[in-house]
Amino acid sequence: QHLLTEELIGIHPMSSPFVEAIKVSWGVLAVLEENAVNLSRAWCAMDHAACEYFKKEYAVASASGIDDAVVLTMGPAPCDVARALELDPIDTDGLCLALQMQRQEQFPRRCLQICLLVDFSRSVTSNPRDKDMLAGIIAVEQ
Repeated sequence: QHLLTEELIGIHPMSSPFVEAIKVSWGVLAVLEENAVNLSRAWCAMDHAACEYFKKEYAVASASGIDDAVVLTMGPAPCDVARALELDPIDTDGLCLALQMQRQEQFPRRCLQICLLVDFSRSVTSNPRDKDMLAGIIAVEQ
């Protein structure tokens, strides 16, 4: 996403190919490295806003160790539901939530803190005009 203001001439960003893909997808998975740098980028805020606007899942993943990854989800993930059904096929609701919480406890604390403190006003773009354009769209779409 470099110089998108120029690439999107005549196209509203909410009609861009990327947003069109979000419309037909299950949602977006944001993969974070240790410092969650992508959350400081304005275009990532646009991704999140598009997911909220179109009622799509927005999940965040990060490494919790050398060989493990943890995904934060808005509700129980399919793996939580499947495990709950294995453990107790009759009373799965509470068990699904408990399994989700147990899975998400392993999410790296530093990434979680950054996720909770995202501030669009401090986000960056390579082109300042992109940020101005996105700020207007995000304000309207939310």
